[in-house]
Amino acid sequence: MIELITTVLFIGIALPALLQLYSYIFINSSVYEIETKAIMLCNQKLEEIVTDKLSATRGYSWVTTSGRYPSESISNGYVRTVLIDTAGKYFSGVSYAEAVVTVSHNLMPNVQLKCWLTRY
Repeated sequence: MIELITTVLFIGIALPALLQLYSYIFINSSVYEIETKAIMLCNQKLEEIVTDKLSATRGYSWVTTSGRYPSESISNGYVRTVLIDTAGKYFSGVSYAEAVVTVSHNLMPNVQLKCWLTRY
């Protein structure tokens, strides 16, 4: 009889707490996976921009042309946008462009990576 009472108490108290813990872990692991992929997508586009800037055939003026990098809808709900701002950007007398890559997804806050680009 005591075994039955112990089993009922265990099922009534411990099992719901364990199920809640497992569901929390499952939900958050998918959010972390989405955030990690968003960071990789930001990094990928920023590397592409820097490569274009360093290219002998493209360069700084090509990269900073308005509308050069349009917004992209990527599979699984990701949207990647690029903003390259050159207006009034000076640091120690050197003009630069600020490249900002933003990846958004409806299950997480926006992820942004920024980089300064110069003519040199």
